[in-house]
Amino acid sequence: MNIDILTQPKLSNGKDYTLGEELKTLLLSKRPKFTEVSIFFGLIKDNAFEKIFEDIKSYMLNGGHLKFYLSQPQKGNIKNIINLLLNANCEVYLFKNSSKDFISDFQYKGAIFENAKKATILLTSGNLTMSGLFEGYNTITRFTYDVSKEKDEFENIKNSLFSENILGLFERITKENISELSPSEIPTIEEFTHKDLDQSEPIITSVNDINIDIEIDDNVDFLVASESENKPSKTSTQEVSSPKSKNSLPEPIDAIEFEETKYFVDTDALDVEDMLFKSSTKNNISKKPKASILEKENTEDDIPAAEETKIITKSADLSKTSIFMLQSPKITKKGAYAGEIKIPSYLRDLIPSFWGWPKEYSVKKGTIEKSRICKFKIIDIDKPKNIITDDNVKLFQREGENSFSILSEELSKLELNENDIIRFIKTESNDGTYFTCEVIRTDAKEYPIWEQFCTNLLKGSKRKYGIM
Repeated sequence: MNIDILTQPKLSNGKDYTLGEELKTLLLSKRPKFTEVSIFFGLIKDNAFEKIFEDIKSYMLNGGHLKFYLSQPQKGNIKNIINLLLNANCEVYLFKNSSKDFISDFQYKGAIFENAKKATILLTSGNLTMSGLFEGYNTITRFTYDVSKEKDEFENIKNSLFSENILGLFERITKENISELSPSEIPTIEEFTHKDLDQSEPIITSVNDINIDIEIDDNVDFLVASESENKPSKTSTQEVSSPKSKNSLPEPIDAIEFEETKYFVDTDALDVEDMLFKSSTKNNISKKPKASILEKENTEDDIPAAEETKIITKSADLSKTSIFMLQSPKITKKGAYAGEIKIPSYLRDLIPSFWGWPKEYSVKKGTIEKSRICKFKIIDIDKPKNIITDDNVKLFQREGENSFSILSEELSKLELNENDIIRFIKTESNDGTYFTCEVIRTDAKEYPIWEQFCTNLLKGSKRKYGIM
């Protein structure tokens, strides 16, 4: 037996190495040709699977025998992968979770290649994702055996990985019983970027390499129209806060978290209603004349270079957002603001089209709110099969406030706790656009997974959010 510790994407000798390329090489290997292959991964992403699937098909066409072991919590979104493997005549085994609340899960990561003479076992720190196979920094332990001389030793480690107890936790999936697979209780990334709960098409139909590590510069000032047309434009030095303001006492945490609603980002010109609902906080707001603002509809040359780059980047990166997730704030249970989920307005304005802001909102007579009514489909993973529909969810902002509010009677009944993750998925169906709203409790097994996608801190808070 020989043991090698390999590092991706560079080996210790400086040579390039990826697990994905090694898998492809072994699958296509002729001398020796491996007659038996077992691949086992708990987490699989479509784009990484597609990278090796052609090699799997070639291996099967050359007379190979391949077993694929998958994790059950993802079964709703990997039906396509299972179908591809079955059509290629592979054997597919699905982890039968012994506990419906996902206390147990399948986390093996690796592959076994064998024939009568040679065998290779690969155990990796990564998943079957683009990062795990090709791009990320991972360690891979490779065991190679001369089976003709070390058969007992090889069989011993193989049986340790797949003992009778482990194999008993798997169910073989065939073309006859694949239709019996029920949707996963909490959709994974590929699932909610391809199909929603009603099998309708979402706004974004494919996400290959999701990147939600979005940097937001807190110092960017967004230009808004001034009330005076005759005042001259101020220079950038005049717009900077005075030293006195910098030394003033800090505001309370809650006030800081919802500050800086100084703009409503939209490709159309600002209207009167937009101006009514701008932030009451006026520090660092540019006093450009209206004529200058209108000119910006046709040119961006007047925007200072540093600000121009940041604004364009945000718009380009986020204009097609279809998923937004947030660690829940403390929700007031009594009084005028009871049940409201508050989101900082600056965060809403990073993805205005996601919320339909401000085009789909209006100010009703006798109110100080700019609002819209929309539909939510709500899923609490504590009761995943109980899908709640709320057709009367109000999204709104009150005049002078620095927060954007969501008020759903059905969502309030779930009694969310601080830091529970709320995941909003904007979906298009035949009867219009609505939001799927999923609640992942802090004590849920899935929570650490989805918390990884909340990579951006809210200002003045320890809570985080993610945009995809």
